[in-house]
Amino acid sequence: MSSPACAKIIDEISRNYKSLPPRPSIVEIEAEISVIKSVETEEQIVLDEISNKLPPENNVPTELYSLLQQARKAMVMFQSQEQKKEAIQLIELDKTYQDFDVLIHKATKLICDGTQMEKINSFEDPIGEIEKKDVINDVNLKKDLVMSCEKTIVSSSDKAQETYSLMKVAALIETTAKTRAKVLDLHNKLADKIEWLPLSLGNLESLTKLDLHSNQIINLPDSFGELLNLTDLDLHANRLKSLPASFVNLVNLMDLDLGSNRFAHFPDFVGNLTSLKRLNVETNQLEELPYTIGFCSSLVELRLDFNKRSSRGSGNARMLGDSHAAF
Repeated sequence: MSSPACAKIIDEISRNYKSLPPRPSIVEIEAEISVIKSVETEEQIVLDEISNKLPPENNVPTELYSLLQQARKAMVMFQSQEQKKEAIQLIELDKTYQDFDVLIHKATKLICDGTQMEKINSFEDPIGEIEKKDVINDVNLKKDLVMSCEKTIVSSSDKAQETYSLMKVAALIETTAKTRAKVLDLHNKLADKIEWLPLSLGNLESLTKLDLHSNQIINLPDSFGELLNLTDLDLHANRLKSLPASFVNLVNLMDLDLGSNRFAHFPDFVGNLTSLKRLNVETNQLEELPYTIGFCSSLVELRLDFNKRSSRGSGNARMLGDSHAAF
């Protein structure tokens, strides 16, 4: 094979390599895997709920109700596929890069023998460029992390505030875990369609403050209970109806804001949160609090205004006896 012919082949491979979109960084790949796992877990939970839901007692034929369940399941699976689409595309892109890495290595080995050790420069350039792109991607993610971890909360009146896709949230979580940041601020940052958080949230073992208020979150992952160092948690103005059982592990939690959600019942395990000093559950649908609230010996402030049995604000309760009187 002549040298010009070799150069032509190498040039074509190189041009194809360079034409690819930027290569995903390691952080992005980890985030993609986390997103897919989280979506599939959430999908299975919803599918099980649909399967276990009993038909209405109004003489609806069993077969017709079964068709409705199948339609609901089909929609859930379609929505899950849409949520995974971006992650799957990036994983496939990384796989394509891996394939090109192998091809380039083999081609270089074939033509760069002892008499042709000048090497094919066209191979070195794209690889160098990709490494630079990876560094740039990591730097951008770290900049996002710094912005998200600022202690100064941006005013809700600020316009055109950036919102994060599920992929961006997962990547930010991965970066936060790697940098062992103590504060993560995602208030009013999640895109409207994001109703849950990735399972990888549980990897943020160093986190002491987490702000998720003013989003559309419906469920918290079971891994939430792995945030053992969390002391300050703001979840107000979401759509939560319950807390995961693992929440009982957050024994260092001192400030918990669950106001403006959809709680009709409050879990008994609140009594295990013995470090809790401030609890806000105002503007929910609560009729009462569990007796275990009495075990929260550190509690100094309890907000109960505007719940199901409250027709008007009752003020902040400073003692547990007063808090029960609010109902």
